Amino acid sequence: MERKNISTKSIFARRIATEDDIVSVLNSRASYIELLDCVRIAKKLNAWHLRRMAAERIVDDLNVVGRRSRADIETAANNIVFSIFAEAKDIDSINSYANKCDDYLRTFEKRYPNLGEINKRLNAKFKPLIDKLLILVTDDEVHSLIQISSILRQIERSDLAITSSRRALTIDNTNPVAMTTLGAALTDISENQEAMYILTESLKLNPKSVHAILATSRCHQRLGQYKKSISLAKTAFRLQPESLPTALRLISAAVASKDSMAFKVAKQVIINEPKSLIKDERWLNVLSGLIFCELGNFSEAEKIYNHVAKSHPTGDVFKKLKILKHQLDSVPSDVAYR
Repeated sequence: MERKNISTKSIFARRIATEDDIVSVLNSRASYIELLDCVRIAKKLNAWHLRRMAAERIVDDLNVVGRRSRADIETAANNIVFSIFAEAKDIDSINSYANKCDDYLRTFEKRYPNLGEINKRLNAKFKPLIDKLLILVTDDEVHSLIQISSILRQIERSDLAITSSRRALTIDNTNPVAMTTLGAALTDISENQEAMYILTESLKLNPKSVHAILATSRCHQRLGQYKKSISLAKTAFRLQPESLPTALRLISAAVASKDSMAFKVAKQVIINEPKSLIKDERWLNVLSGLIFCELGNFSEAEKIYNHVAKSHPTGDVFKKLKILKHQLDSVPSDVAYR
């Protein structure tokens, strides 16, 4: 059965699929949805310069009181930082782009004096990573290379994280932490078969490593091996039952494997944990919808969207719900429901 049309986009919205399409939109008057599509497609095409241009356009266009929530502006600013790092051609040049990001963060508040809180959050998120990266890149020790790999994954450069982890393994080819980091980075870029081999070897060396268990669970899920994924997620949860990362992994594996009991248990940990920023279970429902999108189960994702939307959420739930809606709107109309 063909997927029914669930898009709420204007009938005048332009199709954006190529770099030329993006350039055409950026050179004209564009809607917020079109600019979001430009960011998304530019990222998919590895057109970092166009991604940055589209994100900068969003920040400039939406920096008008009453037009959009500031969460949209903050998301766009994050994309600008990621786009700067995306320009680095190799790991040896990453320090140069770390300095460029540092410069961008310093000038953001001067350019947008009315966005002080966003500037503070950007600094809190990226400045420690940048400062640490600038120190670590001068060191070729295994521990430093592993930390570099971890930071590179956080700034959407898993490709370079792979390089850093492989360098660590040339020095110590049985280092389980380096193997776990490499496997996680390979999973990020969908090199799942190689990732699974490396993560399996890492678990053999350190079977009680929660990081390795979580990474392997995620890789199994990417491979469609949902029973193995949920089994490992439960193992990690038993080892660290109060940990937010283990609870979130369990949530994801539970959705994929349709394990409602595991979902319920993990949900309670996430909502009740004092350090958790998630206090509304609707946020977790939306997360389930995003996971269903990743799995290609758009009918279930749409049901979740409709259910949560009826409650007229605000704040972080509303922000996540918009992301879910955007993903549903981006699905081609000829994609079949699962």
